[in-house]
Amino acid sequence: MKPFLGILNIVLIALCVVAYVRVAHGAGAFGRSLDVWRDLPRKASSRWIAILWLLVFVVDLVQTKSDAGLTASLRLDFTPIIHQLEGSLPAAVQTLAWPPLTVLLAIAYLILFPGLLFGSAHVFDRAGDERNALMVGLVYAINYLVCLPFYVLFPVLEPWSFPGSGVLPLSDLHVHPWLMDLVRPMSGIDNCFPSYHTSLTVSLVMLARDAGPKPFARAATWSGALVVASTVYLGFHWVLDVVFGVIAGVICHGLARRFIESSLARSLLSSTSFADAPGSDPRL
Repeated sequence: MKPFLGILNIVLIALCVVAYVRVAHGAGAFGRSLDVWRDLPRKASSRWIAILWLLVFVVDLVQTKSDAGLTASLRLDFTPIIHQLEGSLPAAVQTLAWPPLTVLLAIAYLILFPGLLFGSAHVFDRAGDERNALMVGLVYAINYLVCLPFYVLFPVLEPWSFPGSGVLPLSDLHVHPWLMDLVRPMSGIDNCFPSYHTSLTVSLVMLARDAGPKPFARAATWSGALVVASTVYLGFHWVLDVVFGVIAGVICHGLARRFIESSLARSLLSSTSFADAPGSDPRL
């Protein structure tokens, strides 16, 4: 059952990406999305995005796998402080619980979030905007690097798992536990502060509003609002996680923008592509 759900999740994310490209560029979205992968070996921006995504993915897997042992050895837990500051605020958000709303926000958390990440790269790539396509990879990596020290040195448990929080687990929110099975391999239970879902979403929305087509900017804004709301509603994050996630997202967008305007970024984007290298076949 789990492999099937994982494959279904990937298919839905891919359809979400196609939808974003269609919103941004109109008809022919499916072919334009596939062209990104066909052009991957020939574009410096695409290669660097792929490298950044792969590095973050690998580091995150390793960190999540070793997280429990590392937290135990450090003997740190800042959850009581967060809980004392917030009280029952996250539980109050869940008083809005309604099955259709829960399904919508679960879709936002699992599908719209990665869909917005990959979709943003596709949208800028299809517009021939390598500079902002690379920005997508940069905000992904920079947000993770900014959040990672907090996950290691400032562990905070997810609200649903903290006794006395009053926050309902997913099974009591009309969501099957398989949702947790999909999320857990990429997120430690105490990797809560700040919210990476929030920080990356804020950076992507800022980028879409800065440089993306207006229809895509509107779609990204609404999608981002649903993703941020889902983090608290589903019990994955405290409100303070979201607040500091917003701050981190704004800072990371600024850092990425500063880098993309540097001479190093210009050098990376103008580097010789694999397809132009001696002995390469440009048809590949």
